[in-house]
Amino acid sequence: MTQGSYVPAWLLFACLVLMAVVTAARLIWVNTTLGDRHTNIICVLVFAAAVLREPSVAQFLSPLLPPAVVFDAWYVLFLFGVVQCVMLFQLSGHRQVRYAQSVRIWLCSGFVAVIMLMLSGYARGSGTEIWNRDHWTSAAYFALYAAAIAAVCLYSCTQVPRLWRRATRWRERLAVGLIAGVGLFGSIDVSIFALGAISEVAGWQSWIAAGTTFRMSGEPLVLFGGAAFLTLVASAVSGVMRGMRMDAISRNVEALEPVWRDLTDAAPGVVLQLAFRDRLGATPKERWMRRPQEIEDALVVVSGYVHPLPEELDLAIDEWPDDGDAEVLRSVAELVVATRYMVETPPQSRIRGSLAVAMQSMSIEDLRRWWPIAKDLVAHRSLHLEES
Repeated sequence: MTQGSYVPAWLLFACLVLMAVVTAARLIWVNTTLGDRHTNIICVLVFAAAVLREPSVAQFLSPLLPPAVVFDAWYVLFLFGVVQCVMLFQLSGHRQVRYAQSVRIWLCSGFVAVIMLMLSGYARGSGTEIWNRDHWTSAAYFALYAAAIAAVCLYSCTQVPRLWRRATRWRERLAVGLIAGVGLFGSIDVSIFALGAISEVAGWQSWIAAGTTFRMSGEPLVLFGGAAFLTLVASAVSGVMRGMRMDAISRNVEALEPVWRDLTDAAPGVVLQLAFRDRLGATPKERWMRRPQEIEDALVVVSGYVHPLPEELDLAIDEWPDDGDAEVLRSVAELVVATRYMVETPPQSRIRGSLAVAMQSMSIEDLRRWWPIAKDLVAHRSLHLEES
C-alpha cells in the first residue's frame, strides 16, 4: 500500500503485539462461556484487520491479491469485529442472544459490507484504492463505514451506566471506563472521518478534511484496537494464570490433588464422568467445586475398609510430639492404609473394617495437611517391615 506513516512505528508495533498476545491468550485459555467465544471472535477479526492494514503485509500478499482488495478486506473485517460488540453487550446483560438476533446482526453488517464493496468496485477495476479516488463513491464508502462504526460506539456508550452499576471491583470499573472512553472517542472520530471524506471529495478545505488522509490510512484503527484490547488484558492475564495453574483456586486444587488421587484410585466410582471437551474446558472454580465433593464421597467408601493400624506404625504415631496432632495423623494414616488395601485387593476379597464412624469427622483441611506426612510414614514403615 501507499499510505504514509503518521503514528510512530513503535506505537503501532506495540498495539499489534498487545492484540496478538491478548488474542492468543484468550483463544487458548479464555474460551469457556458464550461471552468468551463472542469476545474471541471480535479479537480475531480486529487483529486480522490490523495485520492486513500493515503495508508490508499488503506488499507480501500483492502477488495474490491486489492492494485494493486487501484495503477492502481489512476495512470489512474491522467492521465485522466492531458490529459483533452488539451481541457481546447483549450477553453482558444476562440476555441470551437468540438465533434470529444473531442472524439479523450478521445480515446487517454483511449488507453494509456488500454496499462498501460495490462502492469500491470501480476503484478496484482501475487498479487503485478507493481512498485515492476523488469521487462520490469514495465519500459514500467512508461515510457508510463511519456510520456503522459510530452506531456501535454510541450503543456501547449507552451500556456504560448498566455496566458501571454491575462492576464491583476496581479492575471491572477500569474496564468500563475504557469502554466509555473508546466508545465516546470512537464515535466522535469516525463522525469527523465521514465529514472529512465528504469535504475532501467536495473540495472544501477545512481542518476536518485535513486529517482525513490520516484516518483513511487505518493507523487510527490500530490505535483504536489497541485501546479496546486494554479492556481485555485483565481477563487474558487471569486466563494465563488459570492455564498455568498459578491462580489461588488452582493452587488450592493442586494442594488437594494427592488426597483426591489416592482416594479416587481406591473408589473410582465417585468421580464425575465428563466428556473430554468438558474436562478440557473446566475452569479452576469448577474443579474446586468438584474436588471436595468427590473427596468426601470417596471418604465414605474408603472409611468402610479402615482397620486398626499395624502395631509398629501405631507406636510410631504415639511418639508424635503433639497428642492432638497424633490423633489426626493416626486417622489419616488409617485412611492411607485403607486406600492401599483397596487398590491392592480385588473387590470380592475385601474385608470391611470397623472404624468407619471415626472417619466421619475428618475435614478436608486435615486431609490436605496430614495426607503427605501420613503417606510418607506408612511408606517408610512398610519398607522397614519388608527389610526386616
